[in-house]
Amino acid sequence: MDYNHILYRKLNVDELSALKHDFIKFLVVQGIDAYEWDKIKSEAPEKMEKLVVAFSNMVFSDILSRIKFLQKLEDNRLELINTESHEWKMITVSWNALQNPVFQQIPDYSEVEVLINQESTSLYVGKRKIERPPDQELFLYLEKNYKPSDGVLYTKLSEYLSE
Repeated sequence: MDYNHILYRKLNVDELSALKHDFIKFLVVQGIDAYEWDKIKSEAPEKMEKLVVAFSNMVFSDILSRIKFLQKLEDNRLELINTESHEWKMITVSWNALQNPVFQQIPDYSEVEVLINQESTSLYVGKRKIERPPDQELFLYLEKNYKPSDGVLYTKLSEYLSE
């Protein structure tokens, strides 16, 4: 476990609080009980910081390892990304916001199907070879407000486009 280098970002107080039980288990594995942790917090802030960084790295690594698809909705544009290889596959759907609804949440396939059958809608399909390690690339996308997805919409659109 890397105790010195932040791979992604340090968890904030609210995030650490929500993961309190996991953090306690992490400390126990490190051989640190409640008494020792209190002592570290008051007498060794550098060591405390290193432990929080290591825990943050572990949490983000675990989360990122499970993400296979990303999605992002902005006004009249929907981006869907398959991240399962070093060459990410992307589908972008954009539509005329004056003629179609502006969605507040990711539309389901039936709503997207209506959009893609309209003349004012554009579909883009592409690939992007990622240069960074996949976990770091995923983290950057999450920081840009992309959300993890179950991949259902990406898969259905991909099938539709290959027909």
